[in-house]
Amino acid sequence: MRETEEWIYGDVLLVCAQASFAPILLQKMEQPVDRVAMVNQKINTTKEIMAENIDMALARKERLEDMQERSEELNAMAKQFKKRAKQVKRYKMIQNAEHGALIGGLVVTATVVVVVSPLVALL
Repeated sequence: MRETEEWIYGDVLLVCAQASFAPILLQKMEQPVDRVAMVNQKINTTKEIMAENIDMALARKERLEDMQERSEELNAMAKQFKKRAKQVKRYKMIQNAEHGALIGGLVVTATVVVVVSPLVALL
């Protein structure tokens, strides 16, 4: 039979009958501590991720507000452009009508002069 070995874990003295079992026992005793540390690490990581997410959400909110302001300005500019385009279209239509009337009047006058002048001369 082997001699008993003593293992010290913290303030606890472990006496083991088998030397091969002592490391396993120590490992099992350290596991809860490791689990708590692991959970704390996960909690801290989660906190950091949440803080980053909140910062990103706030930055996104600011960008969305800026985009909202720009879209409102563009909408107002689009309405003004549409109104001005209608005015220009109306002005061009009237101008084209005036030119058409002027050209039509000249054609009629020229036709009258060309056709009526020889007829008047024949009478």
